[in-house]
Amino acid sequence: AALFSLLALVVYLPAGPLVGGPLERRAWGHGLLPAACFFAAMLSKETPVTLLAAFLFIDCWRWTHAAERPSIVSWLWRRTWRYYAPLLAAFGVYMAMRINACGLMESAKHTSPVVNPLMTATVAERIVTPFVLFGKYIMLFLWPRVLSADYSAPSLMPVSDPLASGALLGILFAALLVIVLVRAWKRWPSLALALALFVCAYGLIANVLRIGTIFGERLFYWPSVFAVMVVGWIFEYYRGIHAH
Repeated sequence: AALFSLLALVVYLPAGPLVGGPLERRAWGHGLLPAACFFAAMLSKETPVTLLAAFLFIDCWRWTHAAERPSIVSWLWRRTWRYYAPLLAAFGVYMAMRINACGLMESAKHTSPVVNPLMTATVAERIVTPFVLFGKYIMLFLWPRVLSADYSAPSLMPVSDPLASGALLGILFAALLVIVLVRAWKRWPSLALALALFVCAYGLIANVLRIGTIFGERLFYWPSVFAVMVVGWIFEYYRGIHAH
């Protein structure tokens, strides 16, 4: 899934400069290539559905950083028929196959609270716990010293106190991400793009909408691709500072 998702992004991105370059027009048939990669990724795992939001964000991001640009409506309209329509058609075919094979999706009440304790959590726990999970994902990404194949209850339970250490750490990480994303939008556009793609990739596993498990290191594999890009950008930025 990660391989085909990356291929979809690589094919979708322009061949020229991302920042300050022209909003080039490609052949009508080019939209079939990212759609085919996206479809192959969806057949591997359902998480690449977040690419739909990522593609739209990339186009809006490119428009804001283009040297010469049409109106945003005109730009997105051109992208709709060349790219969004094939992508949505691929998604529609995937959904038809999924519904025919196993139904649309399981009700949340069919998921055991042992696997995901958020299934029986209070409203406060459902609001606060995603920040706990986010902080834990980031800490494991930065320092993966102790890993586990299973986080079922009672190893990781819902939290309702936003001042608890895990929740507070996640809130601080989330606030930092938003601040850096806003500050980097014009000053460091490549960093802003990597952060936004990370948010798109992470959104499906954040347990804001409850999923089949409360936490899993394997779930962070795709978001970690963009997290690595952010780390690489930081190293390159400071390397450039010291070089001068």
